[in-house]
Amino acid sequence: MKTSLPNIVGALSLGLGLTLLVGCSSQQPAASSSAGTVVPPVFTESGTVGTVQRTAPAPRSTAAPAAPAPKPAAAPAPAAVPAGDGLRKGSAAFPTGNPQSSAVLVEYLLPTEVIVGEPFDMIYRISNLTDGTLRDVIWTSDMPENFRADQATPEPDRAEGGVALWNLGEFAPKQSKEIRIRGVARQEGTITGCGSVTYVPVVCDTIRVVRAAMELVKTMPGDVILCDPIPVRLVVKNTGSSALTGVRVVDDLPEGLLADGRRTVAFDAGTLRPGESKEFTFNATAARTGKFNNVAKATSAQGISAEDAKAVTVRQPLLEIACSAPDERFAGRPIEVCYTVKNTGDAPLANAKVDVVVPAGISFRGASAGGTLSGNIVTWPLGTLAPNATKEVCLTLVGEVVGTYSFSGTAAGTCAKPVTTACSTKVSGIPAILLEVIDIEDPIEVGKTETYRIEVTNQGSAPDTNIRIVCELEDAQEFVSGTGPTAVTAVGRQITMAPLASLAPKDKAVWQVVVRALKPANVRFKTTMTSDQLTRPVEETESTNQY
Repeated sequence: MKTSLPNIVGALSLGLGLTLLVGCSSQQPAASSSAGTVVPPVFTESGTVGTVQRTAPAPRSTAAPAAPAPKPAAAPAPAAVPAGDGLRKGSAAFPTGNPQSSAVLVEYLLPTEVIVGEPFDMIYRISNLTDGTLRDVIWTSDMPENFRADQATPEPDRAEGGVALWNLGEFAPKQSKEIRIRGVARQEGTITGCGSVTYVPVVCDTIRVVRAAMELVKTMPGDVILCDPIPVRLVVKNTGSSALTGVRVVDDLPEGLLADGRRTVAFDAGTLRPGESKEFTFNATAARTGKFNNVAKATSAQGISAEDAKAVTVRQPLLEIACSAPDERFAGRPIEVCYTVKNTGDAPLANAKVDVVVPAGISFRGASAGGTLSGNIVTWPLGTLAPNATKEVCLTLVGEVVGTYSFSGTAAGTCAKPVTTACSTKVSGIPAILLEVIDIEDPIEVGKTETYRIEVTNQGSAPDTNIRIVCELEDAQEFVSGTGPTAVTAVGRQITMAPLASLAPKDKAVWQVVVRALKPANVRFKTTMTSDQLTRPVEETESTNQY
């Protein structure tokens, strides 16, 4: 458990002011400073734990300098802690004091001078100088009274009795870890701190352990129909970590199944490296329906084996088809014809389809479920129909000519006997009367005549009978004359056309009524039409401006 900063406030320090304590060892390593002074270390007898103390520079000696000792061969070391303006850097190597022969290097970066109450940072970098792993690396720092720590990254694992301890755990070869402490000086003077490091060197070696294993996966359909081949796929894989040699796959087919006239199928896979697989395929055929259990086995020269079993059921499909259509539709109206296909057998029906012939006199307008028209045949590909499964397809037709039409449909599929059905619809006619009234001239002068054209059109598909036209005049107009397919008479302000007995589909009848303008007005010439087929009158009003 980490110790929170409030528990170490006033307790963390290392080497500030005139005295700097950084690492210790009984072999007395030298600590260097980026400020240019060489500080003689002071050591304690504590194994890999030492204390290095940095003091103010001593007076220079006037004696001649001794000849320099030969430099040891350079050893790779972690990147040094950088120093900048107003900062000083130092280091100590444990346990020998020499980075070339030590296991741990401790570097520090501190300000040369701080102001009471102003926050500053102290950085310590602990590095593994070796090519091996160090475990249980612990950095311990005593804590002077003249320093108050406000923040530490990471936080110490323990802070008590004037000492803070960081358990830095395991260090990989050449790995470095950093401790950063921020705090303030309590009062004018110096801040002096000591630190020590302990570690456990580890020697490791590895023995590779391998495993011999293989896997065989057999894939085949669970259900087939009698006339189809049975595709078999065998995949043998080395799932271990050592090579397998002499790998062989054998599939002994049960009675009733054959592959190229044989019941035993064998394949040589040879050598399989770890993770490598090889695939083999063949087609079997069934001589009869029923369920067949099939076991395949793979072996190797190492005595490793694997097997996989699959079962296949051989079935046969049977078809039924039914048709539905409306008994009667009016000409020009859509006729929806539907077919229901069912597989009543015990095997899936592959490549199922429905074909419907569109009879002459009928127009194709569309089909559901992907049905398409080619020539006069609409076809639906249904894919595979499972046993007892049904599918419905529909098409939309239009009969333009009155009559009765039969719609024949056939269902078919792989290994199934085609079946055919038919249904019929009577196409009847229906009248649809359009009434149009227009004035030939508009506007007209008072005393002049206006001609109204009354046009009746049968837009339907059946005759309309007993068509009657009645017109009404306002008092600003008077009847003059009328012509048309039937007699036109007027009584008062009502004009009546004699009934038209019948109007064939697409035919039209036209009447003309002549009236005289009696006075200025914006009049309305109202026309009403009825027939045997109309359930309510049709009215049309034409506006004429008289001046």
